[in-house]
Amino acid sequence: MSSNGPVRMDAAMSETTRRVALKLAGGAALLAFAGAGSGRAALAQEASPVASPAGGNGLNGKYVVIRIRTVKPDRSADELMALIRDEFVPLMVDVPGFIWYVAGANPETRDQFSVGVFEDEEAGAAESNRRAAEWGEQGAADFVEGEPAVYEGVIGVAAESSGAAVTGSPQALAPSGGLVGKYVLIRLRQPNPEWPVAEVMQRIREGYVPLVREIPGFVSYFGSADPVSGGQAYVGVFDDKAGADESTRVAGEWLRENSYSFFEGDPTVAEGVIGAAAEAAE
Repeated sequence: MSSNGPVRMDAAMSETTRRVALKLAGGAALLAFAGAGSGRAALAQEASPVASPAGGNGLNGKYVVIRIRTVKPDRSADELMALIRDEFVPLMVDVPGFIWYVAGANPETRDQFSVGVFEDEEAGAAESNRRAAEWGEQGAADFVEGEPAVYEGVIGVAAESSGAAVTGSPQALAPSGGLVGKYVLIRLRQPNPEWPVAEVMQRIREGYVPLVREIPGFVSYFGSADPVSGGQAYVGVFDDKAGADESTRVAGEWLRENSYSFFEGDPTVAEGVIGAAAEAAE
């Protein structure tokens, strides 16, 4: 997980330990906070006629949990992914309010990461964290070092390609999912406090999303933000690394051309091939 090199984020998985987290009370809270104390318009949320769990506008207001861990130098990321596919994914698809889950690993950086989307925090995300903590002590403990980073928040902008939807029951998708083999890119950004969160999300939706949709191999994209700290997370899924790299180039160019200073410092990045995936039935 890195910008110019590996970056460690230390946070505990369980309820009783500290998190690196985006905690939002709900989609409405994102809008209310972001527009508070500002004359700028709040972000309008419009449902898309195409809104599958893969990343359409129907994910606006849903709750995302991102977990990032470091694989031990002497352990195989492929073996860990096999364990996640066989043992952990079935636990996730059974969580109340489960919508979407992907996990991947990067042998070069030794990052292992997952992104789960749930209906809400109280039921879905909290239960997923409990199960992850319990399973982590049993299934992944021998493969990872240190404590995982846990990053949470409500989705405020989302888009998908026309062919991104995956059909079938969660159980049927659990071993592989239609997203296995795709490439996921996670960017964690620190906010510029001069930019209200709602305006950042709105400009991304209106300006960047149309650009990222045009990238060859685009599958899905969404972002979330913390109404207290403004810290943000952006997740893109593409057919391959070339698409993810192009999204980074396009994002940088779009920010520079428009003189947008939404963020401070370099992003923390985790990326790699999806090795396990599942989606809830529509």
